[in-house]
Amino acid sequence: MAVNDGSKTVVVVVDGEVVVTTVQVDGPPTPDLALVATLARLRMAARRMGWNIRLEEPCERLRELVQFVGLGDLLLDQAADADPADVLDLRPPPTPGPDPPL
Repeated sequence: MAVNDGSKTVVVVVDGEVVVTTVQVDGPPTPDLALVATLARLRMAARRMGWNIRLEEPCERLRELVQFVGLGDLLLDQAADADPADVLDLRPPPTPGPDPPL
């Protein structure tokens, strides 16, 4: 049975500048890529609702994994200070309509 190492990560869900909710997650003994994948899926679900998420106070191992897979700018604290125009938009591109007549 895994034992919690005492680390805490706060997942903050935001709508623009408004905090929708915060969740404190007890850290697993060793964060792994499965946890990072879950966080990425959570971010995609939040983006579909027009929200965003960020991690506050992640343990060093989780921070390193998030940076390693290239999600650091999207999930870590500094993402809160980013210009919204710089945030990756994960929505599918609009479907093109019929071509206009010539």
